[in-house]
Formats: sequence, C-alpha cells, structure tokens
Amino acid sequence: MRCGVAHTQLTQLLTAAKRRVQPVYFTVWRPRSRRVFCSTVQQQSLTRSVPRPAVEINREALDTLFAEQSTSHIPKLRKLCVLGIDPDISGAVAVMHWHVPATATELELQDATIQMHDMPVTKVAIGKKIRRQADPLGIARLITTLNLAPSTEVRAVLEHPVPNAVNGKWSWFSAGYNSGIWKGVLYSHGIPFESVAARVWKTDMQLIKTGKEGSRELAQNLLPQAIPQLK
Repeated sequence: MRCGVAHTQLTQLLTAAKRRVQPVYFTVWRPRSRRVFCSTVQQQSLTRSVPRPAVEINREALDTLFAEQSTSHIPKLRKLCVLGIDPDISGAVAVMHWHVPATATELELQDATIQMHDMPVTKVAIGKKIRRQADPLGIARLITTLNLAPSTEVRAVLEHPVPNAVNGKWSWFSAGYNSGIWKGVLYSHGIPFESVAARVWKTDMQLIKTGKEGSRELAQNLLPQAIPQLK
C-alpha cells in the first residue's frame, strides 16, 4: 500500500498552529456575505448538491509553528519542515519542506516540497493471532532518512487517537501504543509536536461527514504538487 490515507495527513497538518499564543483558526471565506468566519461557526451541511465554501488558509497558521524560534543569527535561507502524522496502523506521514528567505513572513503551500510515507508496521503474535502494530525501529529510521539538517526548523502534528466505544480491547491498546511510540521518537529527536484530535482538524477544514474522498479532494485543491502521491 502506498500512502493509503496520506491525503488526510495533508489536511491534518494544516491545523498545526492551534493554541500557541492564542487560538489560531483556519478561516472560511464566503463570497456572498463577504465575511470571514472561523471554525467556531455552526457546521454547515456538506453535500455534493450544495457547493462547498472555499477553504482558505489563515496565513498565521503555518507561520505560528515557527514563531518561537529566535530571530538572532538566522541565515539568509531558512529551512522549514512540518510533519503531519496519522499514527493508525493504516495511517501515513506527510512531510512538507520549505526553503525560504530569512526575511519571508509567509509560507506558501504551493512552494512546499512534499513527501509521503506509509506507517511503518510490524507483526506480533498475540495469543493465537497475528496482529499489526507500529514498528518503533521503522519509525525511528523514517525520521532519520529525512536527513534533516541541524539548521532545519521542524514541527510535527500528531493526530490524537480516539477509538470508537464499540471497538475491542486490542483497538484501544493499539491506538495508545502507536501514539506513544510516535511521541517517544519525536521527543528523542528533539522535534516539537502538537496533538490534534481528528474531529478538530476535520471541523476546521469543513470535512465532517465527507469521508476520505472529501479529504483527498481538498488536499488536491490546496496542494496540487502532491496529486501524484495521493491515493
């Protein structure tokens, strides 16, 4: 499987800058009313028969990810990287790289270089069954293969797992285990991260009840350079 749900990570990582100095929301521009609404407005019904409002990215959202970096001794060219991580067994990792002038005040999504990676998994014997779970060594190797220079400013967004109440005990254990492995690897590599529940970023991006197809469509619109890697 090649990045089976990578499109969800692309939309997930765009909500990364929440709760840094003050809440930062992605805004929805509604031309008819000529007003900007944040994600706290009432969720609108999204169907194919009703045109979906255009989603625009709040410029502060990505910029806030790197707001805590010191402005002293900044080189002429800044290297920035954002990781969007779905820790589920069938999840994936989206990696976005920017090389921008030190004086740049905005990050353009279309200028990013994008990489997609399937979730590294391993098989373990649980009783008489063979189960899949996150591969700690594979995840550590994945971060290492990104070849992030010491001067690269890196941030990560990790989806917070919320298992369904009707799921079995293994699903609950697996969700916590996989998320814990990712947190350990990110901490060990000194990568700051934020955890965001799926419902939060899907609400911000107007993706509630749109399924994977809705996430894929939005990712294709916002990040056309990633289309060949989306499935």
